[in-house]
Amino acid sequence: MRELNIHIRIIHVLLFLFSIDLTAQNLDTTFVNINNITLPLTNDGNIGGVDRGAYFDSVVILFSAGHFLSGLNADTIWSNGMLVSDRLENYLPGKVNGNTSDSLNRFFIVKSSDVPFGSSWQNWKDAVNMGAYFYDGDMNGVYDPIDLNGNGEWDENEDRPDLIGDITFWDIFNDAAPSFKNVQPMGIEIRRTVFAYYEPDNNIINNTIFFRYIIENVGENNLLDSVYFGAVADNDIGDYTTDLTGSDTLLQSVYAYKNQPDEFYGDDPPALFVSLLQGPVVGDQVNQTSVIRRGPFLGEEILENSINLGMTSSLLYYRYGIAPPDNKEEMRNYLLGGLFADGDSISVKDLECGNGNLLGSEADLIPPWYMFSGDPETNEGWLNVCPQDWRMINSTGPFQLEKSKPVEIIFAFVIGRGVDPLNSVTVGKKYVTEIRKFYESNFTALPVGVSETPPEIVNEYRLDQNYPNPFNPTTTIQYSIAKFPLLGGDGRPVRPVGGGGLVTLKVYDILGREVATLVNERQQPGNYSVQFDASSVRGGLTSGMYIYKLSAGGFVSVKKIILLK
Repeated sequence: MRELNIHIRIIHVLLFLFSIDLTAQNLDTTFVNINNITLPLTNDGNIGGVDRGAYFDSVVILFSAGHFLSGLNADTIWSNGMLVSDRLENYLPGKVNGNTSDSLNRFFIVKSSDVPFGSSWQNWKDAVNMGAYFYDGDMNGVYDPIDLNGNGEWDENEDRPDLIGDITFWDIFNDAAPSFKNVQPMGIEIRRTVFAYYEPDNNIINNTIFFRYIIENVGENNLLDSVYFGAVADNDIGDYTTDLTGSDTLLQSVYAYKNQPDEFYGDDPPALFVSLLQGPVVGDQVNQTSVIRRGPFLGEEILENSINLGMTSSLLYYRYGIAPPDNKEEMRNYLLGGLFADGDSISVKDLECGNGNLLGSEADLIPPWYMFSGDPETNEGWLNVCPQDWRMINSTGPFQLEKSKPVEIIFAFVIGRGVDPLNSVTVGKKYVTEIRKFYESNFTALPVGVSETPPEIVNEYRLDQNYPNPFNPTTTIQYSIAKFPLLGGDGRPVRPVGGGGLVTLKVYDILGREVATLVNERQQPGNYSVQFDASSVRGGLTSGMYIYKLSAGGFVSVKKIILLK
């Protein structure tokens, strides 16, 4: 079996190699080689690569990754992307209308261990000329890394590169290669920053690589409207023929995992998460704020009357009616979410690789635009039941690309590895939770580890009234899970003493239709607090009364909640 899979892999690679344009041989290639991860990059927007996948613990985990992008130019659809697995290579190195062979079309790399004002800091001048950020210590608008104080150390009044993490890679590419059939370039530049950290014995940060995309319309069109951006990954966890995929709306993530041992990784194959940390900013949101976080040196930018979009859809594809996109319409349908390539709505109940037959009438209530959103750890909800070679898209939109107004988006690739296949999903979700907190600290408060100690033990089940109430747009809900058993009508416990159990906290409209799932996981006894953000609900919520319901073991409690805009 192992020899057969190796032969399949070789054939798979050779077929794609023959499909690659020979100009790709001139691309600049570098490697994010940190901790247990080896991740190749090429300066046309590609991540991984058909002939050189990404590795974790010395075993392949990712074949290739990149992005999809689609919008409207007036009423005309345009789409482009970079994913060599799908033979989508619509980007070229450098700036729009630039020379692809220019020596500046390369990776610029800085490290926390580099000598201040040394060669990497000086080379960053070329990156700045191509559009890279820098810390302007002397506040003169010009990047000039000089040791003004003459002490051999960097001081706050001196310029420095835009170093985030312990190693930062920066490059720029554009959509100059025509995409699909008769779709001409829109004049879009993407400036990419890839950064990572090294912290001994900290698997959370060591198993994470961050990607910042700064997307700018520099073409002839003043406005590209209804734009969607998707991070795309062709995951290959060891034996790629047994991969499964899922999504988690609370963690803004898509992920790949296994439900069985892997012949290359053994009994504990990892899970790979692609998580949206910072969505694009959209305006016309009265009394709300958005934030653009750029790390401890460049700080944060707070924008009034706007919000950061979240993950607006997730789609997992490859076969079974959801094949790689073949034209601009198909790619756009995938980015919109909940649609087959031809635009027909995905039926949760009837999808061949979803266990809709296990859901009964509840299948009609599951949003199809968050594909495979069930919980594989508890074997509940909408699950992927077809182990195979999958690809996954984490999409956000719609937003506008106004000319010369860049949009910043941050994703993270996070790897969790537990004691067995499904425990890797559990570990991965804990890691993503901590990475999101790290992002919210503007990359200053490093994760210190995931505590396995149960929360404070309480002796009652309780669902509290939300506060504030009425609210707009966020409110907090607190609840308690008891250590002692909940007794049924016959005086017998409905679940074991002290054991954790499945807890769900959901919000419904007044007609009983589910509008949000806030909690759906196994939790240990303790006190919990959850924030509900009504603005993050797809399609939005109108003012009025809603209901939130806590279910834990045999305990069920319902309370009313009022949204007042």
